[in-house]
Amino acid sequence: MLRHLPHDPINPSIAAFDPLIPMDADSPAHGPQSTDSRGFSTYARTVEALLRVFLEDRKLARQNLWALRHFIVLSIYASDYQNVPAGICPVFESKALTELGDLVSRVQQITTYLILRSLRVAQDGWRLGVMKRVGTANRGNNGTQLEDFVVGVLDAAAECDEILDTRVLKVVLGAILEDLGSEEAEHWVGFARKLERTGATSINSIPI
Repeated sequence: MLRHLPHDPINPSIAAFDPLIPMDADSPAHGPQSTDSRGFSTYARTVEALLRVFLEDRKLARQNLWALRHFIVLSIYASDYQNVPAGICPVFESKALTELGDLVSRVQQITTYLILRSLRVAQDGWRLGVMKRVGTANRGNNGTQLEDFVVGVLDAAAECDEILDTRVLKVVLGAILEDLGSEEAEHWVGFARKLERTGATSINSIPI
């Protein structure tokens, strides 16, 4: 469902809240085709249901780290719509606005839990291994859930160079690079420049 949704911000004025968004960015032409009584589209309703289940069952959440990308995407849509209610949101209608603050809070909660829990058991040097896998034939599910998840997010941002994918990547990198040492930081800066040469210009706008 996600690949069929517009990846542009709901309104160009969102650039005032997120420097990754160009001022001349396009916006969706229309809102969701249908919504439930709360104003949630099918995608929003499905992802929010997963979020509720995973917040109650942390073991199940840890076994399905792939879902984190969808939670972050939904949170981005929700935050944008909160900031600019006049925008055209592809996954929510205006009657959903009263619930979006709580939704964003719950996504932050599960994101923090899943990333910190995964980092606690990650091996030293795992991030360097992730960089080596991006954009290669060895990018499949060959590592830990965290490694595969980060590789997938990086690949999506590098290959599509879409604003939404880059914003998801910004959230993920902000969580996994907090304890980055100066030497490893140099590797990430070089990695970002390498991706920029492939045409993924938006990635280089993410501060490392």
